[in-house]
Formats: sequence, C-alpha cells, structure tokens
Amino acid sequence: MSKEVYMSFWDHLDEFRSRLLIIVFTIFMGSVAGYLLSEKVIQFLILPSNSLNVSFQVITVTSMFMIKLLVCFFIGLLIGFPVFIYQLIQFILPAFEIRLKGLILLSILSSMCFFAGICFAYFIIIPFLLTFLTSITFDSVDVKYNFTLGSYLSYTLWTMLINGLIFQMPIISLIGSKVGILTPPFLIHYRRHCFIVFLIISALITPPDPLSQILICIPFVFLYELSIIIAKIFTKK
Repeated sequence: MSKEVYMSFWDHLDEFRSRLLIIVFTIFMGSVAGYLLSEKVIQFLILPSNSLNVSFQVITVTSMFMIKLLVCFFIGLLIGFPVFIYQLIQFILPAFEIRLKGLILLSILSSMCFFAGICFAYFIIIPFLLTFLTSITFDSVDVKYNFTLGSYLSYTLWTMLINGLIFQMPIISLIGSKVGILTPPFLIHYRRHCFIVFLIISALITPPDPLSQILICIPFVFLYELSIIIAKIFTKK
C-alpha cells in the first residue's frame, strides 16, 4: 500500500533544485574526467575523415583550449545522461506508482536509445555526409578542403547529439502513453505532420540530395511507427 505524501509548490521546487544539482554535479565530474580522455576522443571523432583528402587547422590562439572544453563537456553529457534521465523520470512520474525496478529499467532503455542514436550518427550519417560533401569539386579549379578542427568537431558532436535525442521517441511515447497524453489515435492522426518534420530535419543535416534525405529519414519514420506500437501496448485504459 503506497503512502501518499502531500507536497506544496515550494516542496516540488526544492526537490527540483536538489535533482538539478545532482545532474549538474554529475555532468561536471564527467567533464573533469573527460579532460583526461579528450585527446583520445578527438582522435576517435576524426576517424571518419581519415579516408578523405582533408586537413585540419586552427586559426586562433585559444582554439585548442576551446576545443578541449567542448569535447570535455560532450563527454560529461554522455556520462551524465543516464543520471539526467533517472532524475527527470523520478521527478515527473511520482504519481503513477512506478516501482524502483521499473524506473531503473526505463532509464536504461532511454540511455540505450540515446547511445544508439549517437552510434547511428557516427557510423552512418557523418561518414556519408563527409564523403558526399568532399566529393564536390570543380574541374577547372584546384580545390583543397581545409577544415578548422573546431568547426568539424562542433558539427560532428551536434549531429550525434541531435540524433541521440531523436532516438528518444519510443521512450517519450512510452511515458506519454502511461500518462495518457500520447494515445495511439493522437500519434496516428499527426503521423503525416511528423513525417514532414522528419524530412525537414533530414534536409538540415544532409546535403541537398533527395536520396540522402530519404535514407536518413527512414530511421526516424521507423522510430515513430515503433512509438505508435508502444503507445498501443502501454496506453492506460
């Protein structure tokens, strides 16, 4: 038998502050640990460009320092994401009697989807984009691709992060169906609208080529259809 505890607005605010401090502390400690791994992570991130005829450069004195900070923060986000998801779910779903095991399982599934999106971006999207974009040259002009290391890493990390968040669709559907917000008829009704949004996102992160946009959009469509199936299973009657 669950014991109901009344919490005022200020109690909720205090709980939110406590959980936010835990998240910030975890990301900070992960970023500190990431400083020791930053060089190896940078080497790993530039691997997709090794097969291409490109070179990297820095153009300001502080570039390398800012690049290391960017990579350290990204590593901190990766380390802190499971904690962030756990604290977020524990904060917004106290009234649905989700047991601790279910909460931990949901956090693990969300983290797996997040890292699956990152892997999809790293192994499929980024190599495809680099190969396509660097293949564009002029016959009459000798063009050499020289990337700034900061712009390359920023583009790579943002692409990976966006895909990791997009891969959260099944988890959002699961939580929304449990709450009663995302029902199967709702998701089916707005299916076409979401597909248009997916095409726009694919157009933003891919070259202006319809085939590449469709290939990148396919996983997003699959995730949305999976979200509908999950909603049908977990929607509260």
